[in-house]
Amino acid sequence: MGSERLVLSGMTTGSSAGGIYTLDLTDLGEPGRVNVSGPIVSGGCCPVWSPDNQWIAWVKNRGDKLMLYRYNTGPSYEVASGVLDPDWLRTKRQ
Repeated sequence: MGSERLVLSGMTTGSSAGGIYTLDLTDLGEPGRVNVSGPIVSGGCCPVWSPDNQWIAWVKNRGDKLMLYRYNTGPSYEVASGVLDPDWLRTKRQ
């Protein structure tokens, strides 16, 4: 079972400082326009979904603090330091 959401970090066309956003792939809208939700976290980068699509791991403020955010419920938790590019171990499907 795959996810129908994309998580990304970046800036908007507004005045925000950037952060982590989600994109619902089932409702992309008009060609050339993408409707993102968020930011769900401000000042974060390198987001990745957990295998069960319940958590997002991300790096705080382009630093090295690994954070976990429970999607749609928050808050974020600091779980480690010295992290640059988190990823989840995926189990092989049979």
